[in-house]
Amino acid sequence: MPKNTDQTLNLRNNQQIHPRLISVFRLSAVFLSCFALAFLCGALSFIPQPSNAESPVNLTVAAEPSLASALSPSNLEITINPTPTGTQVTGELAVTVITDNPTGYKLTMSAKDPTTVANPTNVTNLVHTNGTDKITNMTNSTTGVASALQNNTWGYNKGTKNTVTTFLSVPAYNNPIQLTNTATPTPTAGDKTTITIGAKADTNIAAGDYSGAITLTATANYVPPATPTTMQNFTPEYCSYMNTGDTITLPDARNNELYRVRKMPDNKCWMIDNLKYNPGNTPIGNYTQPSSGQYMTADGTYATNTDNIDVPRLADPNTSTYCINGTINCGYIYNWYGATYGTGLYADDYYTVAPGNICPNNNNPGNPDTANMVWKLPSGNTGSGGGDFGTLDQLMGGTGLYQTDIPTHMSSNWLSSESWSGVFSGYWNSDLNDSGIMGYYWSSMKVHGLMFSGNNIFPGNFSYINPYFGFSVRCIVSSPANNQ
Repeated sequence: MPKNTDQTLNLRNNQQIHPRLISVFRLSAVFLSCFALAFLCGALSFIPQPSNAESPVNLTVAAEPSLASALSPSNLEITINPTPTGTQVTGELAVTVITDNPTGYKLTMSAKDPTTVANPTNVTNLVHTNGTDKITNMTNSTTGVASALQNNTWGYNKGTKNTVTTFLSVPAYNNPIQLTNTATPTPTAGDKTTITIGAKADTNIAAGDYSGAITLTATANYVPPATPTTMQNFTPEYCSYMNTGDTITLPDARNNELYRVRKMPDNKCWMIDNLKYNPGNTPIGNYTQPSSGQYMTADGTYATNTDNIDVPRLADPNTSTYCINGTINCGYIYNWYGATYGTGLYADDYYTVAPGNICPNNNNPGNPDTANMVWKLPSGNTGSGGGDFGTLDQLMGGTGLYQTDIPTHMSSNWLSSESWSGVFSGYWNSDLNDSGIMGYYWSSMKVHGLMFSGNNIFPGNFSYINPYFGFSVRCIVSSPANNQ
């Protein structure tokens, strides 16, 4: 959490002021503003005053490393005696940063405040107390090339005053300049950055006090999340870290089945292999496979009552010719109750979102830990092109609605050779149907699943569904900004 500290530089009647400077913080980021300028009777001084901490600003850092900074010296004085042709003086500010952050830190500098309608003045100018006269900031900010100071201007450069001969203008508040960027923790004694402040004045400048301020910001660098080793410890933060198109292969800790996870254009991470997990005998019932001619119900019929429908069932489509050709993994297909780990009920409205799922989370059947559930079933499309399936279809070049004709109106990215790697695993009615012809996938609602073939698609708005049908399952993880 950063804080702001302002140090005011003053000179009154050529008498030095010797204030304290305390600016060490143990925060993720520290904001230090360093000086104001005083000019009186031919003298120009930079003297830091005590710090004044402002309200903190939240900053999320994965490892929450410690970061400390200090501005020195505590009493920096620069005196200038103007001449008709101009006199230049310089002084040094040194910022020492100490951090154990494994990826180091950044140090930036900018003007102290943003330019606004209420404050249209360039705040990096050093303004006289009369509000009119000023010692102006240099004008080379657009070129980024250091140059000599002109009369009645000031600027900065990185380095000691013995080595700095040319200067740069102080950048605007919303466009800070990076002074330092490290990639490792600092030494125990810290990492020091020296900045030289220069000013040049002639006798045309009005007598009196001039003031201004800059901000130095030390910020801990981003620490990438740990690489997951199983589906169960894949996190939204790691999904956010992945780039679109990146793929990682992970085992399901429940049975060591391997799955590919890919960051898709919707900024979410999708399993691009069908789930293949049999929980066996669980508190919500035994995941058994019906025989040919039976539905995925308690008694094998399609009698529509709660006791008959609300039982977990699965089938293995990998016995079909399409699925056993050596290149296609069709996973398992599940009824609605089984796919939702006993939380999707026959009595639910078609649009009710089941809170649980059979995805590789650390939750128990019938008692899903929804607060900590990372993997979820994709949301359905109620007809407007939305939901996870519909949104992804649009971002892959489709319309988000029912379409035919690949690729003229329908995205081919759903197919097995493309980015989503969909497979035609078929579905179970009273037997395995459409294997090698169509793919069917549950959403988090009883209806509005995904159905596609080689030339048509219902992207999450396929509603010809019964809860005793058997469909495939793929799960998703949202990046933190999209975690819904």
